[in-house]
Amino acid sequence: MNAPKLRELLLLLLSASVSAAPGSSDVAPNLAACAGEDNDDTLYVGLHILTDQSFRACSPYRKGTLEDYLRAFVGAVDLYFRESRLPAVKVVFLGASDLTEDEEHKFIRKHRDASGTTLKGGDVLKEMMDIATEDKYQDYVGSNKVIFILTWFNITEEITENKADDKVSIPDDDYSYSESSESSLEISARSKKEKKFENVGALSNYGSICSFNGIIGQDNGKNFSGVSAAATQVATILGPMYNGSIRRRVCDDEYMEPSNTPFHSSDCSTKNKLSDSSTNDMRECLTSSLKNKEEKTTNPSNFFETHKEWTPCGVSYTGSKKCEEASSTLPEGEGDCHISCCPPAIFNFIPPYAPIPAPDGQVCSSNGICINGNCSSGISTSVEG
Repeated sequence: MNAPKLRELLLLLLSASVSAAPGSSDVAPNLAACAGEDNDDTLYVGLHILTDQSFRACSPYRKGTLEDYLRAFVGAVDLYFRESRLPAVKVVFLGASDLTEDEEHKFIRKHRDASGTTLKGGDVLKEMMDIATEDKYQDYVGSNKVIFILTWFNITEEITENKADDKVSIPDDDYSYSESSESSLEISARSKKEKKFENVGALSNYGSICSFNGIIGQDNGKNFSGVSAAATQVATILGPMYNGSIRRRVCDDEYMEPSNTPFHSSDCSTKNKLSDSSTNDMRECLTSSLKNKEEKTTNPSNFFETHKEWTPCGVSYTGSKKCEEASSTLPEGEGDCHISCCPPAIFNFIPPYAPIPAPDGQVCSSNGICINGNCSSGISTSVEG
Protein backbone atom coordinates (compact mmCIF):
# COMPACT_ATOMS: atom_id res chain seq x y z
CA MET A 1 0.00 0.00 0.00
CA ASN A 2 1.45 3.39 -0.98
CA ALA A 3 2.12 6.13 1.58
CA PRO A 4 -0.86 8.42 0.78
CA LYS A 5 -3.31 5.52 1.03
CA LEU A 6 -1.77 4.37 4.35
CA ARG A 7 -2.01 7.88 5.80
CA GLU A 8 -5.67 8.14 4.72
CA LEU A 9 -6.48 4.81 6.40
CA LEU A 10 -4.78 5.80 9.66
CA LEU A 11 -6.67 9.11 9.78
CA LEU A 12 -9.94 7.27 9.22
CA LEU A 13 -9.23 4.83 12.08
CA LEU A 14 -8.19 7.65 14.41
CA SER A 15 -11.39 9.58 13.66
CA ALA A 16 -13.52 6.54 14.39
CA SER A 17 -11.75 5.79 17.69
CA VAL A 18 -12.18 9.38 18.96
CA SER A 19 -15.89 9.51 18.14
CA ALA A 20 -16.43 6.21 19.95
CA ALA A 21 -14.34 7.10 23.03
CA PRO A 22 -16.14 6.47 26.36
CA GLY A 23 -17.42 9.69 27.96
CA SER A 24 -16.77 11.78 24.87
CA SER A 25 -20.29 13.20 25.16
CA ASP A 26 -19.26 14.80 28.50
CA VAL A 27 -16.62 17.02 26.93
CA ALA A 28 -18.95 19.81 25.75
CA PRO A 29 -20.72 20.35 29.12
CA ASN A 30 -17.38 20.51 30.95
CA LEU A 31 -16.00 23.05 28.50
CA ALA A 32 -19.16 25.10 28.92
CA ALA A 33 -18.68 25.09 32.70
CA CYS A 34 -15.09 26.28 32.39
CA ALA A 35 -16.29 29.16 30.23
CA GLY A 36 -18.61 30.28 33.02
CA GLU A 37 -21.81 29.02 31.40
CA ASP A 38 -24.53 27.19 33.31
CA ASN A 39 -24.77 23.40 33.15
CA ASP A 40 -26.68 20.70 34.99
CA ASP A 41 -24.14 20.71 37.86
CA THR A 42 -24.30 24.46 38.54
CA LEU A 43 -24.91 25.36 42.19
CA TYR A 44 -27.28 28.29 42.74
CA VAL A 45 -27.26 30.67 45.70
CA GLY A 46 -29.97 33.33 45.90
CA LEU A 47 -29.47 36.44 48.03
CA HIS A 48 -32.29 38.61 49.32
CA ILE A 49 -30.80 41.83 50.70
CA LEU A 50 -32.28 43.44 53.82
CA THR A 51 -30.84 46.90 54.51
CA ASP A 52 -30.82 48.57 57.91
CA GLN A 53 -31.28 52.26 58.69
CA SER A 54 -27.54 52.93 59.09
CA PHE A 55 -26.79 51.61 55.59
CA ARG A 56 -29.56 53.61 53.96
CA ALA A 57 -28.62 56.78 55.87
CA CYS A 58 -24.97 56.60 54.77
CA SER A 59 -25.67 55.71 51.13
CA PRO A 60 -26.08 58.66 48.74
CA TYR A 61 -28.36 56.57 46.51
CA ARG A 62 -32.13 56.59 46.78
CA LYS A 63 -35.07 54.46 45.60
CA GLY A 64 -34.45 52.91 42.16
CA THR A 65 -30.76 53.85 42.16
CA LEU A 66 -30.28 52.15 45.53
CA GLU A 67 -31.92 48.97 44.26
CA ASP A 68 -29.64 49.09 41.19
CA TYR A 69 -26.70 49.39 43.60
CA LEU A 70 -27.83 46.32 45.57
CA ARG A 71 -28.40 44.34 42.37
CA ALA A 72 -24.89 45.28 41.22
CA PHE A 73 -23.55 44.35 44.67
CA VAL A 74 -24.86 40.79 44.25
CA GLY A 75 -23.61 40.74 40.65
CA ALA A 76 -20.14 41.63 41.92
CA VAL A 77 -20.27 38.78 44.44
CA ASP A 78 -21.15 36.45 41.57
CA LEU A 79 -18.03 37.56 39.66
CA TYR A 80 -15.87 36.11 42.43
CA PHE A 81 -17.24 32.67 41.55
CA ARG A 82 -16.61 32.91 37.79
CA GLU A 83 -13.56 30.69 37.87
CA SER A 84 -12.60 27.49 36.08
CA ARG A 85 -13.65 25.22 38.93
CA LEU A 86 -16.32 22.55 39.13
CA PRO A 87 -19.00 22.60 40.27
CA ALA A 88 -19.78 26.08 38.97
CA VAL A 89 -21.50 28.51 41.38
CA LYS A 90 -24.07 31.12 40.34
CA VAL A 91 -25.05 33.85 42.82
CA VAL A 92 -28.46 35.36 42.07
CA PHE A 93 -30.18 38.58 43.20
CA LEU A 94 -33.62 37.72 44.66
CA GLY A 95 -34.66 41.22 45.65
CA ALA A 96 -34.15 43.87 48.32
CA SER A 97 -36.19 45.38 51.13
CA ASP A 98 -35.80 47.45 54.29
CA LEU A 99 -35.69 45.88 57.71
CA THR A 100 -39.01 46.44 59.47
CA GLU A 101 -38.98 48.41 62.71
CA ASP A 102 -39.28 45.17 64.67
CA GLU A 103 -36.44 43.56 62.70
CA GLU A 104 -34.30 46.68 63.14
CA HIS A 105 -34.61 46.29 66.90
CA LYS A 106 -34.14 42.51 66.86
CA PHE A 107 -31.07 42.36 64.59
CA ILE A 108 -29.38 45.74 65.00
CA ARG A 109 -30.17 47.91 68.03
CA LYS A 110 -30.32 44.97 70.41
CA HIS A 111 -26.82 43.75 69.49
CA ARG A 112 -24.66 46.87 69.41
CA ASP A 113 -21.65 46.78 71.67
CA ALA A 114 -20.71 49.51 74.16
CA SER A 115 -19.15 51.67 71.40
CA GLY A 116 -22.46 51.89 69.55
CA THR A 117 -20.73 51.43 66.18
CA THR A 118 -20.22 47.67 66.21
CA LEU A 119 -22.59 44.70 66.06
CA LYS A 120 -22.05 41.42 67.89
CA GLY A 121 -22.23 39.28 64.77
CA GLY A 122 -22.50 35.96 66.57
CA ASP A 123 -25.60 37.18 68.40
CA VAL A 124 -27.15 38.54 65.19
CA LEU A 125 -26.78 35.17 63.44
CA LYS A 126 -28.46 33.42 66.36
CA GLU A 127 -31.30 35.92 66.16
CA MET A 128 -31.65 35.43 62.40
CA MET A 129 -32.57 31.79 62.92
CA ASP A 130 -35.86 32.94 64.47
CA ILE A 131 -36.82 34.67 61.23
CA ALA A 132 -37.74 31.25 59.83
CA THR A 133 -40.92 31.31 61.91
CA GLU A 134 -42.24 34.29 59.94
CA ASP A 135 -44.58 33.45 57.06
CA LYS A 136 -42.84 35.70 54.54
CA TYR A 137 -39.59 33.75 54.93
CA GLN A 138 -40.99 30.20 54.99
CA ASP A 139 -39.84 29.71 51.40
CA TYR A 140 -36.23 30.18 52.54
CA VAL A 141 -36.20 27.25 54.97
CA GLY A 142 -34.24 24.27 53.66
CA SER A 143 -33.53 26.02 50.35
CA ASN A 144 -30.72 27.75 48.50
CA LYS A 145 -32.22 31.17 49.23
CA VAL A 146 -30.37 33.27 51.79
CA ILE A 147 -31.26 36.35 53.83
CA PHE A 148 -28.38 38.86 53.74
CA ILE A 149 -28.53 41.81 56.15
CA LEU A 150 -26.44 44.74 54.93
CA THR A 151 -25.38 47.35 57.49
CA TRP A 152 -22.97 50.26 57.88
CA PHE A 153 -21.90 49.05 61.36
CA ASN A 154 -18.71 47.10 62.04
CA ILE A 155 -19.27 43.37 62.64
CA THR A 156 -17.40 41.12 65.05
CA GLU A 157 -17.57 37.43 66.00
CA GLU A 158 -18.65 38.31 69.52
CA ILE A 159 -21.28 36.17 71.22
CA THR A 160 -22.82 37.42 74.47
CA GLU A 161 -21.28 35.44 77.30
CA ASN A 162 -23.51 33.49 79.64
CA LYS A 163 -23.48 34.70 83.23
CA ALA A 164 -22.95 32.24 86.07
CA ASP A 165 -26.65 32.25 87.00
CA ASP A 166 -27.92 32.02 83.41
CA LYS A 167 -29.81 28.96 82.33
CA VAL A 168 -28.07 27.54 79.29
CA SER A 169 -30.44 25.80 76.88
CA ILE A 170 -29.22 22.73 75.03
CA PRO A 171 -29.38 23.34 71.28
CA ASP A 172 -31.11 20.81 69.03
CA ASP A 173 -29.53 19.11 66.01
CA ASP A 174 -30.27 22.01 63.70
CA TYR A 175 -28.63 24.59 65.91
CA SER A 176 -25.59 26.21 64.30
CA TYR A 177 -23.54 26.37 67.48
CA SER A 178 -22.23 23.11 68.88
CA GLU A 179 -22.40 22.17 72.55
CA SER A 180 -18.62 22.38 72.65
CA SER A 181 -18.79 26.07 71.77
CA GLU A 182 -21.17 26.68 74.69
CA SER A 183 -18.57 25.28 77.07
CA SER A 184 -15.90 27.38 75.41
CA LEU A 185 -17.98 30.46 76.28
CA GLU A 186 -17.43 29.68 79.93
CA ILE A 187 -13.69 29.18 79.41
CA SER A 188 -13.45 32.42 77.47
CA ALA A 189 -15.33 34.31 80.17
CA ARG A 190 -12.83 33.21 82.77
CA SER A 191 -9.66 33.74 80.73
CA LYS A 192 -10.41 36.74 78.51
CA LYS A 193 -12.92 39.02 80.17
CA GLU A 194 -11.65 42.04 78.27
CA LYS A 195 -11.16 40.29 74.92
CA LYS A 196 -11.12 42.67 71.95
CA PHE A 197 -13.02 41.53 68.89
CA GLU A 198 -11.84 42.65 65.45
CA ASN A 199 -14.10 43.86 62.66
CA VAL A 200 -14.52 40.91 60.27
CA GLY A 201 -16.63 42.72 57.66
CA ALA A 202 -19.20 39.91 57.35
CA LEU A 203 -20.18 36.73 59.16
CA SER A 204 -22.07 33.48 58.56
CA ASN A 205 -22.10 29.85 59.69
CA TYR A 206 -20.10 27.24 57.79
CA GLY A 207 -22.19 24.90 55.62
CA SER A 208 -25.52 26.47 56.61
CA ILE A 209 -26.87 27.09 53.11
CA CYS A 210 -29.60 24.43 52.95
CA SER A 211 -30.92 24.73 56.50
CA PHE A 212 -31.97 28.22 57.48
CA ASN A 213 -29.42 30.80 58.25
CA GLY A 214 -28.23 34.08 56.92
CA ILE A 215 -25.33 36.44 56.40
CA ILE A 216 -24.67 39.75 58.11
CA GLY A 217 -22.38 42.02 56.10
CA GLN A 218 -20.94 45.53 56.20
CA ASP A 219 -20.88 47.97 53.27
CA ASN A 220 -20.56 51.75 53.07
CA GLY A 221 -23.36 52.01 50.51
CA LYS A 222 -21.18 54.01 48.11
CA ASN A 223 -18.47 52.04 46.31
CA PHE A 224 -19.24 48.36 46.98
CA SER A 225 -16.75 48.19 49.84
CA GLY A 226 -18.29 45.01 51.28
CA VAL A 227 -18.31 42.81 48.18
CA SER A 228 -15.13 40.85 48.92
CA ALA A 229 -16.23 39.98 52.48
CA ALA A 230 -19.68 39.03 51.17
CA ALA A 231 -18.17 36.64 48.61
CA THR A 232 -16.14 34.98 51.38
CA GLN A 233 -19.32 34.37 53.37
CA VAL A 234 -21.19 32.91 50.38
CA ALA A 235 -18.29 30.48 49.99
CA THR A 236 -18.53 29.80 53.75
CA ILE A 237 -22.22 28.90 53.79
CA LEU A 238 -21.59 26.54 50.84
CA GLY A 239 -19.35 24.55 53.18
CA PRO A 240 -17.87 21.39 51.60
CA MET A 241 -19.75 22.07 48.35
CA TYR A 242 -17.40 24.91 47.44
CA ASN A 243 -14.19 23.92 45.69
CA GLY A 244 -12.83 27.28 44.57
CA SER A 245 -10.03 29.64 45.46
CA ILE A 246 -11.83 32.10 47.77
CA ARG A 247 -9.99 31.96 51.08
CA ARG A 248 -12.20 30.98 54.01
CA ARG A 249 -11.67 30.46 57.74
CA VAL A 250 -8.50 28.51 58.54
CA CYS A 251 -9.00 25.85 61.24
CA ASP A 252 -5.86 24.38 62.78
CA ASP A 253 -5.54 21.69 65.44
CA GLU A 254 -5.81 24.28 68.21
CA TYR A 255 -9.16 25.74 67.19
CA MET A 256 -10.67 24.99 70.63
CA GLU A 257 -8.02 26.98 72.51
CA PRO A 258 -9.46 29.78 74.73
CA SER A 259 -7.41 32.32 72.78
CA ASN A 260 -9.79 31.80 69.83
CA THR A 261 -13.26 33.31 69.75
CA PRO A 262 -16.10 30.95 70.69
CA PHE A 263 -17.56 31.57 67.22
CA HIS A 264 -14.31 30.43 65.58
CA SER A 265 -14.23 27.27 67.71
CA SER A 266 -17.84 26.48 66.88
CA ASP A 267 -17.45 27.06 63.15
CA CYS A 268 -14.31 24.91 62.99
CA SER A 269 -16.09 22.17 64.92
CA THR A 270 -18.90 22.23 62.34
CA LYS A 271 -16.36 22.17 59.51
CA ASN A 272 -14.73 19.05 60.93
CA LYS A 273 -18.07 17.28 61.31
CA LEU A 274 -19.30 17.95 57.79
CA SER A 275 -17.83 15.28 55.53
CA ASP A 276 -18.13 14.64 51.81
CA SER A 277 -21.01 12.25 52.51
CA SER A 278 -23.09 15.18 53.79
CA THR A 279 -22.93 16.90 50.40
CA ASN A 280 -25.53 14.69 48.69
CA ASP A 281 -28.53 16.42 50.28
CA MET A 282 -26.91 19.81 49.81
CA ARG A 283 -26.34 19.13 46.11
CA GLU A 284 -30.04 18.48 45.53
CA CYS A 285 -30.90 21.73 47.31
CA LEU A 286 -28.26 23.82 45.53
CA THR A 287 -28.95 22.61 41.99
CA SER A 288 -32.51 23.92 42.26
CA SER A 289 -32.35 26.60 39.58
CA LEU A 290 -33.15 30.22 40.41
CA LYS A 291 -32.92 31.36 36.80
CA ASN A 292 -36.50 32.57 36.77
CA LYS A 293 -35.44 35.15 39.38
CA GLU A 294 -32.34 36.35 37.56
CA GLU A 295 -33.78 38.60 34.86
CA LYS A 296 -30.76 40.70 33.92
CA THR A 297 -27.61 40.62 36.04
CA THR A 298 -25.28 43.55 36.45
CA ASN A 299 -22.10 44.58 38.28
CA PRO A 300 -20.46 47.74 39.72
CA SER A 301 -18.94 48.74 36.36
CA ASN A 302 -22.39 48.60 34.75
CA PHE A 303 -23.82 50.57 37.68
CA PHE A 304 -21.47 53.54 37.20
CA GLU A 305 -21.93 53.40 33.41
CA THR A 306 -25.71 53.60 33.87
CA HIS A 307 -25.68 56.27 36.60
CA LYS A 308 -23.12 58.69 35.20
CA GLU A 309 -23.95 61.33 37.81
CA TRP A 310 -22.03 59.11 40.22
CA THR A 311 -18.37 58.17 39.68
CA PRO A 312 -16.03 55.78 41.50
CA CYS A 313 -13.76 58.67 42.52
CA GLY A 314 -16.62 60.97 43.50
CA VAL A 315 -18.16 58.48 45.93
CA SER A 316 -14.79 57.37 47.32
CA TYR A 317 -13.38 60.88 47.88
CA THR A 318 -16.12 63.52 47.95
CA GLY A 319 -15.77 65.99 45.08
CA SER A 320 -12.82 64.21 43.47
CA LYS A 321 -12.51 63.18 39.82
CA LYS A 322 -10.43 60.74 37.87
CA CYS A 323 -6.98 62.27 37.29
CA GLU A 324 -6.23 63.30 33.71
CA GLU A 325 -2.87 61.58 34.05
CA ALA A 326 -2.37 58.28 35.85
CA SER A 327 -0.67 58.67 39.22
CA SER A 328 2.80 57.29 39.78
CA THR A 329 1.41 55.67 42.92
CA LEU A 330 -0.64 53.15 40.93
CA PRO A 331 0.34 49.57 41.80
CA GLU A 332 2.92 48.27 39.34
CA GLY A 333 1.31 46.22 36.58
CA GLU A 334 -2.22 46.88 37.89
CA GLY A 335 -3.02 50.19 36.22
CA ASP A 336 -5.90 48.63 34.31
CA CYS A 337 -7.73 47.83 37.52
CA HIS A 338 -6.93 50.90 39.62
CA ILE A 339 -7.96 54.53 39.28
CA SER A 340 -6.11 57.70 40.30
CA CYS A 341 -8.41 60.26 41.93
CA CYS A 342 -7.57 63.98 42.04
CA PRO A 343 -9.11 66.77 44.15
CA PRO A 344 -11.25 69.46 42.46
CA ALA A 345 -9.28 71.94 40.33
CA ILE A 346 -9.50 74.69 42.98
CA PHE A 347 -7.55 72.40 45.29
CA ASN A 348 -4.88 71.51 42.75
CA PHE A 349 -2.19 72.07 45.37
CA ILE A 350 -3.37 68.87 47.09
CA PRO A 351 -1.62 65.74 45.78
CA PRO A 352 -3.70 62.90 44.27
CA TYR A 353 -5.48 60.63 46.69
CA ALA A 354 -4.49 57.01 47.16
CA PRO A 355 -5.52 54.98 44.07
CA ILE A 356 -8.77 53.05 44.32
CA PRO A 357 -9.66 49.69 42.74
CA ALA A 358 -11.57 50.00 39.47
CA PRO A 359 -15.19 48.87 39.70
CA ASP A 360 -15.61 45.09 39.56
CA GLY A 361 -16.62 44.03 36.07
CA GLN A 362 -14.61 46.71 34.23
CA VAL A 363 -12.87 45.26 31.16
CA CYS A 364 -9.08 45.12 31.43
CA SER A 365 -6.24 43.84 29.25
CA SER A 366 -6.34 40.45 27.51
CA ASN A 367 -10.17 40.50 27.51
CA GLY A 368 -10.21 40.06 31.28
CA ILE A 369 -12.29 41.86 33.88
CA CYS A 370 -11.35 43.64 37.08
CA ILE A 371 -12.17 41.83 40.33
CA ASN A 372 -11.03 43.37 43.62
CA GLY A 373 -8.38 45.46 41.87
CA ASN A 374 -6.91 42.58 39.86
CA CYS A 375 -7.30 41.78 36.16
CA SER A 376 -8.78 38.28 35.91
CA SER A 377 -8.66 36.62 32.50
CA GLY A 378 -10.82 33.80 31.19
CA ILE A 379 -13.97 35.13 32.86
CA SER A 380 -17.11 35.94 30.92
CA THR A 381 -18.00 39.63 30.73
CA SER A 382 -21.61 38.94 29.74
CA VAL A 383 -24.21 40.52 32.00
CA GLU A 384 -27.24 38.69 30.65
CA GLY A 385 -29.06 36.48 33.12
